[in-house]
Amino acid sequence: MRMASPRRKWIIGRLPAERTPAAEVRASTMRGFLLRMYDAVARAEQDVMLTLALGGLGTALVYADLYTLQATAYR
Repeated sequence: MRMASPRRKWIIGRLPAERTPAAEVRASTMRGFLLRMYDAVARAEQDVMLTLALGGLGTALVYADLYTLQATAYR
């Protein structure tokens, strides 16, 4: 699943929580669907954030290695 737009995340998160639509969501069969959608959106966002964090960590390791190589080359 690709990254959800902020509007879609807001709608999926707010429908079961706000007073007006929550009663209708509980009374209909939409509850399970919305919970599955919220879970899918949260997982997709978590995967993207984890990928970005690991990418940043890899970049930091490369720069640290280059710094070490440069520092030892001039000794």
